[in-house]
Amino acid sequence: RTEAALVREDEGDWGILTERDAVEALAERRGDVPVGQLASFPLMTVAGETSLFHARNRMVEAGIRHIGVTDASGALRGLVSFEDVLDSVEYMYVEELQETLKERDQALATSQRNLRLAEKIIASSLEGIMITDAAGRIQSVNPAFEDLTGYTEDEVAGHNPSILQSGRHGPAFYRSMWQQLQETGSWRGEIWNRRKSGEVYPELLTITAITDEGGEVSHYAGVFSDISSLKENEERIKAQAYY
Repeated sequence: RTEAALVREDEGDWGILTERDAVEALAERRGDVPVGQLASFPLMTVAGETSLFHARNRMVEAGIRHIGVTDASGALRGLVSFEDVLDSVEYMYVEELQETLKERDQALATSQRNLRLAEKIIASSLEGIMITDAAGRIQSVNPAFEDLTGYTEDEVAGHNPSILQSGRHGPAFYRSMWQQLQETGSWRGEIWNRRKSGEVYPELLTITAITDEGGEVSHYAGVFSDISSLKENEERIKAQAYY
């Protein structure tokens, strides 16, 4: 269905005759009036490389529903209606939305695969792993943690890691630990902790601060291993060397 026609008189300016103009003239029994008198002059135009969004804005500002399109030489090449612009913009929006959703789904699938892989690695690790929130409350532990400490996840969840303290380190030791953790984002060293059975044992502990997108600390991850055998070997070597 044609909504408008281009009108030009005597090689002058282009004008436009819309379907509404023609219907109104016929309703008023002015069917013998030349189209040049019914058309609107001059026709507003935009260059062919103009974006649809800019063309739409021009039409909205001028209060018109059709706009001409010119080529590089300035010659009129065609006519675009407001409905054409809306249809094209809607199509472009739907395409862009579909592409965005596709990228999101792919990123989510990749993230889920990485998360499952990380969970498998943590679960199968021989080192004890403990995750706390920013306040230091234990949120989760892996099976190796349960084996090394004797505590189950349910028993330590919500508690502070101080539940494992052996009493061999004074307040200054922990102040130094947390100061370094806050300044550098990590701490690594040897520490004596206590199992649920009451046995005190040495472990090599690494604590890492985990930050969110805003750079704020959201969690802490502690990874440790029992170095009792290493300590026993050190004592045996010392005994052999000096006695």
